[in-house]
Amino acid sequence: MAKSKSKRIHVFKHFKKKKDKPETTREIQEKVPLKTVEELHQEVEGVALAMKDNIVKIRDREGKLEHLVEQGERLEAGAIQFSVMTKKAHRKMWLRAHRRSLILGGLLTFIVLVILITIIVIVLWKTGVILKD
Repeated sequence: MAKSKSKRIHVFKHFKKKKDKPETTREIQEKVPLKTVEELHQEVEGVALAMKDNIVKIRDREGKLEHLVEQGERLEAGAIQFSVMTKKAHRKMWLRAHRRSLILGGLLTFIVLVILITIIVIVLWKTGVILKD
């Protein structure tokens, strides 16, 4: 049995995948044809133009961002003002809706206090705490 295992291993050794080794920079350079000076100069000019365009775009975005920040600040101030106004309007509407009940509650409280004070004064007068004239 041990011999058959070794034969299997020996047979499969031939079918092992070869690992691809990474190409070196020298091999890559050999595959790529060398560029002429003019081609390199044109490539550099193209890169320089692209960089200039990117700088212009960045400046434009900067201006737009400043505008958006200002607009956001204005909207925030407007939102705060709106919040204050809605709170005032809510209080005003609540007072309108409950005005009658507040007045009636105040009158009832006043009447109860007057009755209590008169009862206390009468009791104190009858008991002699408060002197009679």
